[in-house]
Amino acid sequence: SDVLTLVEEASSHTTISYRPPELFEGGLRHGEANLDLRKVDVWSCGCILFGLMYGSSPFEIEFVRRSSSSLNGVEEEDVKVVECTQLRVLGRLPRPKAHTEMGKRYGVDMMDLVEGILVQDRLKRPSVEDVLEKVEGLIVKCGGQKRNRKDAGGSHKGGVIGGFGSGGNDDSDEDEENLFGSLLR
Repeated sequence: SDVLTLVEEASSHTTISYRPPELFEGGLRHGEANLDLRKVDVWSCGCILFGLMYGSSPFEIEFVRRSSSSLNGVEEEDVKVVECTQLRVLGRLPRPKAHTEMGKRYGVDMMDLVEGILVQDRLKRPSVEDVLEKVEGLIVKCGGQKRNRKDAGGSHKGGVIGGFGSGGNDDSDEDEENLFGSLLR
């Protein structure tokens, strides 16, 4: 059947730690709505973003309390790399405790963004456009400015990204670094 072929194809050509739940055996049922591959890509991008933040996919990591736990009264956590399994992908997304150094590294907004992307239910998972809107909102919140960007059809849409693509402005690299640095804190 088409569903089995799709699942087999996914297992042959994707890494388990970046594969969304619907592409595991039993994740799709015969007669269900068509698979939106753009939402599959959204899931994978969420895994990549988490990996950029913490050094591993969200399903190959655990945040564990450091044994010599308290430095200046702040609880510390370490990252523990674990084996990725289908059950891990179907389980709860690991999240560092907000009051720890690891939790403060990127802030609550970035972790909320990742959690908002890695929604198990493919029908409730945000679209690419939804994710872009959330990212733009975070950039504006961190001091970015609105600018116009062209979509594929040539019309203009509102967008944000500090001085991105400003061309002749010599300070644009520094502005972008400050903008993205504040977003990641």
